[in-house]
Amino acid sequence: MVGRQSDGITYGLHPNTLKRIHQQFPQVRQTPSVFIGSDTQTNYETSVGPIYDQVAILLTGLPRDKVRELGGYRVVAPITDLVLHEADPAVM
Repeated sequence: MVGRQSDGITYGLHPNTLKRIHQQFPQVRQTPSVFIGSDTQTNYETSVGPIYDQVAILLTGLPRDKVRELGGYRVVAPITDLVLHEADPAVM
C-alpha cells in the first residue's frame, strides 16, 4: 500500500500480506512501513530504475528470490484500490 505525502511516499504491507509472510516465513521480521523522500526516490529511479523491488525487500524482510516465491507483489493506492505497479515474479 502506498500513501503520498508532500515530501515523499510511505509504503506499507496490507495486513493479509503480513499474515501470509508470517505463515510462510515465521522467522522473518517485516518492517511495518518505509518512507522514501521524494528527492531520494526520484534520484534512485533516474540512476537505477524503479524503486519498488527494493521497497518490497525492505518491507517484507525477504530476499528477492523469496519475494518471487510469494508470487511477486502489487503497489496499490489503498483509498482507490488503483494498482500503481505489479511485479511479475518471473522478471523480478
